[in-house]
Amino acid sequence: MKNTNLKKMLIAFICLICFFTCYAQTIGEHYYLNSLTIRDGLSQNTVYDILQDKAGFMWFGTKDGLNRYDGSSFKIFKYDRTDEHSLGNNYILALYEDVEGNIWVGTDMGLYIYYPERDVFEPFKQLSDEGTTIDNAAAMIVGDKNGDVWITVERQGIFHYNLQTKALRNHTLKEFPFLTSNVHCVVFDNSETIWIYGNGLFYSKDGLKTIHPFVSSDGKKVFEGDPLMKVLPGAYNCFYIASLVLETVDAILNGSVKPVPQESLIRQETELRPAPKIFKETCRIDWNKGVKQIYDFIRGLSPYPAAWTELCVADGTRQVLKIYETEKVFASHEMNIGDIRTDMKTYFQVAVKDGFINVLTLQLAGKKRMNVADFLRGYRTSDNNKVE
Repeated sequence: MKNTNLKKMLIAFICLICFFTCYAQTIGEHYYLNSLTIRDGLSQNTVYDILQDKAGFMWFGTKDGLNRYDGSSFKIFKYDRTDEHSLGNNYILALYEDVEGNIWVGTDMGLYIYYPERDVFEPFKQLSDEGTTIDNAAAMIVGDKNGDVWITVERQGIFHYNLQTKALRNHTLKEFPFLTSNVHCVVFDNSETIWIYGNGLFYSKDGLKTIHPFVSSDGKKVFEGDPLMKVLPGAYNCFYIASLVLETVDAILNGSVKPVPQESLIRQETELRPAPKIFKETCRIDWNKGVKQIYDFIRGLSPYPAAWTELCVADGTRQVLKIYETEKVFASHEMNIGDIRTDMKTYFQVAVKDGFINVLTLQLAGKKRMNVADFLRGYRTSDNNKVE
C-alpha cells in the first residue's frame, strides 16, 4: 500500500467521523439517545461487546453476565451451579453469531455456545488437531466468508473452527518470534487475506502458514508498537484503522520524526523514572501496602493479566490465587498482614495494615474463575491459612 493511500485512509476515517457528527446535528430531531444501565435491568454497567442477532435481539456481554434485550426488558444469563446447561462463566469478552444462528460467547476462562432452539449453553471443549483446547480468555470471535469461526485466545494464539467439517486448528504462532504479545484482533479483507494485530499490524495470504509485518513503501513498520483500538474493513478493499497515535503515522511516512532525548524534557534536578513492562512477577500483590493501594493495583490488572498471590495452607502447600474484584474495608485490627478472615459462607477478607481487602471474585490455579461464595463451598480454612 502506498504512502498516499494510507494517508487517504486515515483522512477518510477522520472525515467519516466529522460527517456523521455534522449529519447527526442536522437531522438530530429524528434521533434520540437512550441509555441502558443496571437500573433498567442490565446485569452490570461495564459492557465489553454488543451483538444484534438475526432475530433482532440485542446481546450485551458484561463483566458480570450475558444480557439479551428485546427492546423492553432484559433476560440475564449467568453461571448456575445447579444447571449443567447454564453459561459457565460470567465475565463476557466477545460475542458472535454463526451462520447457523448459534451465539458464541467468549469469556475470560474459555468459550461457550448458546443454542437458541434448545435455550442451552454448551462449553466448547473440542480438541484441536494440535491437541489443545480453548482454556484462556477468548478475546475476539469473527467469521470468514465460508462461515468458519476464528477465535483469538490469550496466550494460545488463534483458533480456526470449520463449521462444516467440525475440525479445529490452533495456530499458536510461536514460530513467528516477532509476534511478542497476544493477538488481539483478526480481520479479513475482500481477498480473504488475514490481518492480525499483536504488537503491530501483520497479514497472511496463506492461512497463517506465513505472516508478514505491514510496512510502508520505504520498508518501515508503520504500526509497530502502536495500540490499535479497531481495524474495520471498508469499501473498495480498504481498512479503517483506529490508533491512539495517528499523528505518528504521518510523521513516519513523511520522514519528519525527530527523536528528542528524554533528558531534555525535564529539569536537571528531576530524576527519570522508568516504566517497566508488565511481567508475571510485577503482577504479584504486595500485602504490605495499604487498602487503597492494593485495591487500585488489583483493579488496574483485572481482568488480565490479573493480580495474583499465593494461598498458603496449614500443611505448608501453596497455590497460586488470581484476584479479580475486591472491595475496600478500612478498619483497625490486630491480625497479621496476610491473615485471612472469613465466615466460610459469604466473605473472604485479607488483613492489611489499615484494614481488609474483601475479595469478591477469584480463581485458584487450574480452576474456573468464581465468586467468593462458590469458592468458599470448597475451601477449608484453619488459623494458619494466609496469603503471601
